[in-house]
Amino acid sequence: MELLRKAHFKHEYKHITYEKSGHMLTVPYQSIYPSNKYPDDIDGFAKANINCWNETINFINKWSRQKI
Repeated sequence: MELLRKAHFKHEYKHITYEKSGHMLTVPYQSIYPSNKYPDDIDGFAKANINCWNETINFINKWSRQKI
């Protein structure tokens, strides 16, 4: 993010983090294989997946309507 700011990146960008979600955010409602790699708070992980997916779709929809 700092590099984009310093480079005066002209397009919109956004960085979102989810506490205790780990690195593997997938599409919502996709099953995950039980493993110690995944967070103990599976409900929080699910909410992070749903929110992340919605943020991604909203970003793509917004970008697809822009004139380049």
